[in-house]
Amino acid sequence: MYSEKKHVTIANLNKTLKVKELASISNSSLQRVLPTIGFKYKKDGNRRFLVEQSSIALLRTKFLRSYNDYVNTSSHQIVFMDETWIFSKGSPKSLGKMCQ
Repeated sequence: MYSEKKHVTIANLNKTLKVKELASISNSSLQRVLPTIGFKYKKDGNRRFLVEQSSIALLRTKFLRSYNDYVNTSSHQIVFMDETWIFSKGSPKSLGKMCQ
């Protein structure tokens, strides 16, 4: 949305997330989650807008550079997993049973 020079609002962001099938949450839930993942609101006159904190952007840039270096020099295949895969298999109590 930034690259398209669109004004980022909670409603627009939520609509984009739903279209791209990345998340399906309410506007109020999205508004509560954004500050916890490194975004903050700035005010310009009467308009509030969402911006990414510079420290988060810096960490992402460092990660992507090291990731690209590793991909270019390594013959290993990289696999990304998130907690949804783990939780789809059951609770942590039953996780031990699955691994046996």
